[in-house]
Amino acid sequence: MEISISIGAAVLPDDTNNSDDILRFSDVAMYTEKRDKDTNLKMFDKGMLKRASDSK
Repeated sequence: MEISISIGAAVLPDDTNNSDDILRFSDVAMYTEKRDKDTNLKMFDKGMLKRASDSK
């Protein structure tokens, strides 16, 4: 069994001022990190939003 940690982070106020968005953006960063496999931490950037609905 292999155990690992995946952390996604978003920064207030750089990424958003909305509390719902900061949680969603952190989640997007975490799942981006899970696909990357090279690191355990991924900082959110707007380029991670692939669908128009991601930014709403």
